[in-house]
Amino acid sequence: MSVAIISIHDVAPSTFERSRDWVRRVEAHGFRASLLVVPGPWGSDGLEHDPELVAWLHEVAVRGHELSLHGWEHRGVSGLAASGGRDASTGGRLRSAYGRMIARGCGEFHDLDRLEALRRLRLGLGVMARCGIDPVGFTPPGWLSSPESRAAMVELGFAYTTSQWTVFDLLEGREVRIPAVSQRPGSSLSGAGAVMNERVMRHRLRRRQPVRIALHPDDLHHRHLVDATERMLLGLQRASDRGDVDVITYAELVGAWGASRAAVAVS
Repeated sequence: MSVAIISIHDVAPSTFERSRDWVRRVEAHGFRASLLVVPGPWGSDGLEHDPELVAWLHEVAVRGHELSLHGWEHRGVSGLAASGGRDASTGGRLRSAYGRMIARGCGEFHDLDRLEALRRLRLGLGVMARCGIDPVGFTPPGWLSSPESRAAMVELGFAYTTSQWTVFDLLEGREVRIPAVSQRPGSSLSGAGAVMNERVMRHRLRRRQPVRIALHPDDLHHRHLVDATERMLLGLQRASDRGDVDVITYAELVGAWGASRAAVAVS
């Protein structure tokens, strides 16, 4: 049996209704998801100023969904400003340009040095703690993080982080390649991308290979992207019913790794 993970990105006061819509759709197929929460001032005053959203997050956690940290304010930060000029080289400028292209302005942790990453991670964790939420994992906005940001995650005790292609076990230094299919709303290539995502999903489910589906609030503004995603979820549901795939959360995946390590240690 393989595994699949569904993640709902950009959960915040400004996306509350759309995040709730995605959760309803995921639950309609009998699944639970990892909700990636933006706790800082992104389109609003932040998570702790929206008690209705906080109460809903606790409700979905009781239903088995995971609550994970997804940056502080979900906006790109200049590497020059964050790192005192260490990215002034041509390579650094190219890296920043790549981040802007891939993450479309939200690559908050792409260029950060360790101290700035620590500051933003602690801000996010502080808000989450005041809301009664204790995340074990961190997914950087745009799936992009600098090596220094990764070091900061390890220092703060996060169990895992992710990129679009890989899930990283930060406790043991293990990594597993599990690609995430994600729509590109607002892009001229969104239609072709949706078709490709469906093909990737069918291919991996047919071969019982692990896969992730990343859902974003803006996907819901485009009927063709919603329809494509619903077809992928239906295919995942059928594979699950056949016993070909187990749909789990990131926290459960890392927990399974931990259980495997413990079993080896005992034997």
